[in-house]
Amino acid sequence: MKVLKNSQFLTSAELQERWQVKEIDLYALIKSKKIRCLTLADKYIDWNPIFLSIKDMGRLFFYKPYVLDFEEENPAYKPQDKSDPHESPSPYLDKKNQYYSKELSIAIETWFAIYGPDGKLNSAQKHKKQIVAYLKKFHPDISESAVERISTMINADVPGAPKTSY
Repeated sequence: MKVLKNSQFLTSAELQERWQVKEIDLYALIKSKKIRCLTLADKYIDWNPIFLSIKDMGRLFFYKPYVLDFEEENPAYKPQDKSDPHESPSPYLDKKNQYYSKELSIAIETWFAIYGPDGKLNSAQKHKKQIVAYLKKFHPDISESAVERISTMINADVPGAPKTSY
């Protein structure tokens, strides 16, 4: 079904991303009537969908004013603005800091790209190989010795290392 986007509504996928929740969590909020939604079915809009199942999540829409009201009443769901102009970067990532290290910044970026929440780690491949490939693709101008230092430092799959978390 082709859906036209309206700026006054969010899809369930957009709302999940906004709140950083899983589909099942959003479904629970809907079923408990904590957040209102509407569905499109057979060319009709249903503002009070009663018989919803988890498989219906793809066809749900949320009216932005209702979403904003919900966020005001439930601050835990309020999205965090990542571009706050008053918030300064961590000192080790601040390019204006006299001790700023480009190599450290690249290492942190690479760690997040591979192991972070949205990381692209392929567990079937060697970690170091993926780290090196990332560095060569996104930072082709760094030296081979920098690639070696960074890939050695952030590699979480070191042979012989204990597999424990702290």
